[in-house]
Amino acid sequence: MRSLLILSGVSPEAAAKGLRHIDCRPIAGAAILDAVTGDRLDSKPAKGVRVTRVGWAPRARAEQVRALAKCGVRHHRAIEAIALASKVSRSGAVAEVCRSDDPAYLAGYVASKKIGYVRLTPVKEKGDARGGRVVFVKRREARAVISFLAERPVVVDRPGSVGA
Repeated sequence: MRSLLILSGVSPEAAAKGLRHIDCRPIAGAAILDAVTGDRLDSKPAKGVRVTRVGWAPRARAEQVRALAKCGVRHHRAIEAIALASKVSRSGAVAEVCRSDDPAYLAGYVASKKIGYVRLTPVKEKGDARGGRVVFVKRREARAVISFLAERPVVVDRPGSVGA
């Protein structure tokens, strides 16, 4: 995960801080970190920023489900993760890292415009409830990214692409 974040444009220091963050107790939303320093930029440390108002266009969802099935992925969490990662990518974020906090779901991902969506499994031991989502941003764009993630409705018409 660290190497993929760095490849995406996140500094090694910020990548390390982000990965430490998902090793802590889960929060409801995403932590927003500066992609250079790793400083926390959202104003809700206990809650994070919820990535909301995102859904699939029906045809695109069906195509994505078929594509995942061809790769042996049949879990509903994967399709939702791709939708969330698509919205985050469109927001102007540098990169995102996510590890599920579900003790039975062992997958996670790193996503960015540079590398796309990279699903990784296993990223933890079965029974581990630690997880979370971190979005890395350029400090000067943090407010706009947070607003987009929390408020702007989007429809994913193909992975990585969203429309209003």
